[in-house]
Formats: sequence, C-alpha cells, structure tokens
Amino acid sequence: MTTAARVVYWLGWVVFSLYYRLFYRWRLDGAENVPAAGGIILYANHASWHDIPILAISVRRPVRFLAKEELFHNRFVGAVLRLVGGIPIKRGLPDRHAIRQALQALERGEILGIFPEGTRVRDRRLGKAEPGLAYLLWKSGAPAVPVGISSPYRWFGPVTVRIGKPVHPDGWGDRPGQAELAALSDRLMQEVDRLLVTEHLRPSKVGRPRAS
Repeated sequence: MTTAARVVYWLGWVVFSLYYRLFYRWRLDGAENVPAAGGIILYANHASWHDIPILAISVRRPVRFLAKEELFHNRFVGAVLRLVGGIPIKRGLPDRHAIRQALQALERGEILGIFPEGTRVRDRRLGKAEPGLAYLLWKSGAPAVPVGISSPYRWFGPVTVRIGKPVHPDGWGDRPGQAELAALSDRLMQEVDRLLVTEHLRPSKVGRPRAS
C-alpha cells in the first residue's frame, strides 16, 4: 500500500469509527483474536454495505477486501477500492486472477477481508458460502478469523461485532475437491453463525428465527 493509500485508509478508518460510535451502539468483542502480524483471512457474514467499514474498523491493521467486480464499476467506490488495494472478483465464476492476487496478499503478510456468501443476506439466515474461502485457507496456509456482525442497521441501534478464534487448515488433505471445499466453507461459516447475536439481527422472512 502506498503512502497516499495509507493516509486515505486511516483517515477513513477514523471517520467511520467516529460515525459508528456516534450514531450506533457499536460493540466489539474478541479483538485480541486477530494476530498482530502475518497473513490472515478475515471473513464475516454480509447483510449490508455497512459491513465493509464495520469490518475494517474492527481491526488495527489495514484490510484488503476481496469485493465483487460490480463495485469497481462505480466511479467513486471503484476509485477508493483500488486506492486501498481492493481486489475485484467475478461472482459465480472461477476467477484465477483474483485468487492469485489474494494469495499474493496473504504471502506478503496482509489481511484479506472476505464475505464468503458472495451477496448480501438481509435477515437472520446465513447464505451458502462460496468454496473460495476454503480454497484460500487451504492454499495459503494462513489462519482464517471468523467475524459475526449483528445489527438491524437502524440509527442508534446496536452494531455488535464478535471476532472468533483463528481457524487453521490442519488435516485438510493434499488436494480437496470442489465438493469438499464447498463443505469446508460451510463448516467455516458455522463459526460465524456461533458469533451472531440473534436479537440484533433482522427477523427471517421465512421460517422461525434461529436460536442464538
């Protein structure tokens, strides 16, 4: 990250930190679970655009986000994402270029921010995780740190961020197949599920709410 990018990143970090402290009841638990150095996959549930700045301000190291390619088509959002090292990825397709960039970032000891559901899920139910999460964890050997973000996304409402213990890809085999990677990604998302605060989430549109 260039000097200019660092200035923009930390300026944004300060602004969003103040914003969520002033206009929301922001609470952070488990910050000590984020390693102070080395490559890390920071992954979370995704219900709103708020999740991106919330995830960023929850750690004291810069986060490079793996974001859907469509966001980079917006002139302003795309410019900011590129400046701070955002990595565009095509949804629903094997994107080798994006995966290569993500692995290189992890090799350099950076934090890679991912929303494995691939799209926003606006109620209590978690979406199905893309297999790319497990692949990055297996291929890089970097720990994955689960994050549960719980909020109704209303002004002065609660925003609870809970960070779990790092998950390491030990005993995953030499070359997991696509089905195995998908199953492993779902297992990783179960760690996020355990961190969610059900009463701070929007009610499910279908079926009964999950117990917290």
